Amino acid sequence: MNVLIIEDEYIARENLKIMLAAIDDTIQVLAEATSITEAINVLQQHPEAQLAFLDIELVDGNSFQIFETLTPTIPVIFTTAYSEFALQAFKLNSVDYLLKPITQEALQQAITKYKNIHQKPVNPDYHALQQLIQNLSTTSPKTYQQSFLIEKGDSLIPIKTQSLAYIYIENGTVKGVTTDNKMYHLNEKLEKLNEQLDPEQFFRANRQFIVNREVITKISVYFHGKLVVHTKPPSPEKIIVSKAKAGEFKQWMNDPLG
Repeated sequence: MNVLIIEDEYIARENLKIMLAAIDDTIQVLAEATSITEAINVLQQHPEAQLAFLDIELVDGNSFQIFETLTPTIPVIFTTAYSEFALQAFKLNSVDYLLKPITQEALQQAITKYKNIHQKPVNPDYHALQQLIQNLSTTSPKTYQQSFLIEKGDSLIPIKTQSLAYIYIENGTVKGVTTDNKMYHLNEKLEKLNEQLDPEQFFRANRQFIVNREVITKISVYFHGKLVVHTKPPSPEKIIVSKAKAGEFKQWMNDPLG
């Protein structure tokens, strides 16, 4: 079976390929795309593809914009962070979905469903699906990343989000430090990670640091109305909150979780 993977997160793509190979070693990934423009190109360049895995939120926008340019002739399995309850409506459109973080069991079920119906015509109403997504974005509570798959040598290690003490960028490299003071390299940009993290739990202190409230031990007043955030484990550099963000940070610290 020939498949396409349209997903802007590197680890998510790699994890999906590993699970696909474990489920069926005859599955061949013909091409990958990380944006709407790349997705349109790979869909046009690979008419031999039999199935596409498509992330709804790509780096440059909502993936339903793809269907404004072309109509896919192959079945699509969506990957998304929307809640399972809200996505029951997708089943009415003969298009399956995988809820992130994707499990091998859910992937196996989706592949089995595809194999059972792939000879039948699949004509999903993509316009209706796009409208549904727009409605869900305003009515459904957003879900956040519960864990990350971290590359370590030739392995992928799952790290629970709540175990991250802080995330920072150093010399262009994004690093995550856990509460037990272990450091891991992350393949996402800090901006992307900030969108994936629960804002009740994590705060973007500045352009360099995102900090978990559970590891904050003290806050010191700094020059010109700035604040210094102290953490355990300690950060390699001072985590400084600007005067402009100090009020927002104090309010965030005062707000109870949940």
